[in-house]
Amino acid sequence: AGAVHQVVVARVAKVAEVLADGAKVPQSDLKADGEVGWQQAPGGFLRLRIRHATPEARIEIRGCAPMEPGARENLIGIANGDFEDGLAQWAPDAPDGARIAADAHSGKHALELSAVGRTDEVQCPSRPVLVEAGRTYQLSAWVKQLEGAGGYKVTIDWLGEAGHIKYDNDWKGDNRPVQYTEHGGQFVAPDGARAAVIILGVRAGARCVFDAVSLAPAR
Repeated sequence: AGAVHQVVVARVAKVAEVLADGAKVPQSDLKADGEVGWQQAPGGFLRLRIRHATPEARIEIRGCAPMEPGARENLIGIANGDFEDGLAQWAPDAPDGARIAADAHSGKHALELSAVGRTDEVQCPSRPVLVEAGRTYQLSAWVKQLEGAGGYKVTIDWLGEAGHIKYDNDWKGDNRPVQYTEHGGQFVAPDGARAAVIILGVRAGARCVFDAVSLAPAR
């Protein structure tokens, strides 16, 4: 309370005004340190800095137009699912355990996750993509295990208005493929699902490469 907090809201455009706890927040270029205000940034991002007196604040964005998460033209729904743009649109939880490799299934690049020498797993979630509850989706990813006996995962994290609903396909990567092998299957978006995140991961001691990740409505 009393400090300046920054919030970034993704995939909104045409913002008319922003309110914090019912009070209008001024539009600003936010160039000065500690300056409060909001700014519509390129790519559908809203940057907001507020100072509020209580531990919680209610933020209201008026007049905005939601933009579709993901890039349908890029492997259907998953933005940069082929990793040709590096780690863009992906957020590894251990930056030292994720790198872009030339050992690709298709194209020139793939994602390498390594938990070699670690006692915990390394995960890399995608940016959320919109889904429709009750619809069947085909998950696909190509995986090759380079090192270790630990498993890998290609998991769907279904999200609703309140956040996480359930996981699908969690920790079934125990086949240790020495050549690129397709991993995935068909899954039904649960009731209340509005978005999905794909989580790639390796368990302690394992090192794998992932490529051509997609989540598309099943025909």
